[in-house]
Amino acid sequence: MKGVLENPSRPFCEIMKQELFKGTSYQYNSGGDPEAITELSHEELLAYYKKYYHPSNATIYSYGD
Repeated sequence: MKGVLENPSRPFCEIMKQELFKGTSYQYNSGGDPEAITELSHEELLAYYKKYYHPSNATIYSYGD
């Protein structure tokens, strides 16, 4: 993930995306900000995981025959 954000134009793209999609889930980097991730404690990481990565948060679509 950190390698992707090392591209010189990437910070501009991230800021532009945050402004264009303000108020939606698209404003966020789905992989997280590597600098912010390293500041998390283990407990904070587990709490985040338990809150958002749970089957009750899933949406399942079925299409076709």
